[in-house]
Amino acid sequence: MTTQTVLTTQMITVRAPIDLHERLKAEAKRRGCSLNTLCVELLAIDPQECLDTFDCNAGDHADCFPAGAPKQDTD
Repeated sequence: MTTQTVLTTQMITVRAPIDLHERLKAEAKRRGCSLNTLCVELLAIDPQECLDTFDCNAGDHADCFPAGAPKQDTD
């Protein structure tokens, strides 16, 4: 008897600004993958690994966020 692995998926809907959607589409095209594949890969990134890899603690997020550092809440 063989054991089969069944992969299941779930769907989420994300509302994104038009400019972000366009940047994601362009990046997916550049990588030769679908927008869905790109988003899944980006969502799967371990944030701590990103911090360790790009030294985000130094305050320069240019390597982590090619479009610029995320805006910080000032509240």
